[in-house]
Amino acid sequence: MFVRSTSEPFSVAGPPAICSSKRRKLTERHGEFTQHRCPGWTSTVLGCAIVGRTVNRMIWYAAYGSNLLGERFLAYLRGGSVTGSNKVEYGARDASDPTTAVPYMLPRQLAFGYRSSRWRGGGVCFVDSSATSERDAFGRAWMITVEQLEDVWAQENGQYVKGGAGERPDWTLDLDELRANGNVRRKGNYGRVEVLGHLEGHLVATITCDSPPALNSADLSYLRVVGAGLVETWGMDRFDAAQYLASCPGNQGVIDVEELAEALI
Repeated sequence: MFVRSTSEPFSVAGPPAICSSKRRKLTERHGEFTQHRCPGWTSTVLGCAIVGRTVNRMIWYAAYGSNLLGERFLAYLRGGSVTGSNKVEYGARDASDPTTAVPYMLPRQLAFGYRSSRWRGGGVCFVDSSATSERDAFGRAWMITVEQLEDVWAQENGQYVKGGAGERPDWTLDLDELRANGNVRRKGNYGRVEVLGHLEGHLVATITCDSPPALNSADLSYLRVVGAGLVETWGMDRFDAAQYLASCPGNQGVIDVEELAEALI
């Protein structure tokens, strides 16, 4: 079951803690970026054309946490690490850059939970798969291949071993199953790939947990990366990014907005 009709791929109901005037500006920026394809990215980092790729095997991956930041998401494709993370990523079988990226509002509540060894034992982002929240999450949709999404999904669950197919656990995405059921599940903290809708004829899907974990506030190392992603994707200032992150379940009442704003790069 799709949670957004194909005619309404975006939600304009903003997340908490950002005043209505600033929210309107971000929504306007969202529309501009959608039309113009994030020129800052497509001209300097991302290839604009789908070259050597099968169009019907392309999918939008809607990120909402650390993968908002280009440097961090590209580590899942190219391999390597990002400042603040304790883990070196293996990378994808296809290390090609995403075709493009656009700001995207996920119709889900953003929260922080688990204890991540990547991020000094702090909480990490997830979104509630129930689709009942009135609050949306600021995200970024990356156009990648289905195979690349499989590899991102596996790495998110600490399961990817770079090498032959025989060494790789079964994180294959069945598109027919994904379209029919609206989700595909595997065992893992981020074991659920979930359809959010369609954009320009392609599925939009995100990766999240199958059931909400215990809440846990995030470490500053992680919040800096997510905050940098919000600034990069949405043009937020540091205070708006800090307000948004500090207002989410898991961080609420634990993270000081002003201290976080000062710490964000």
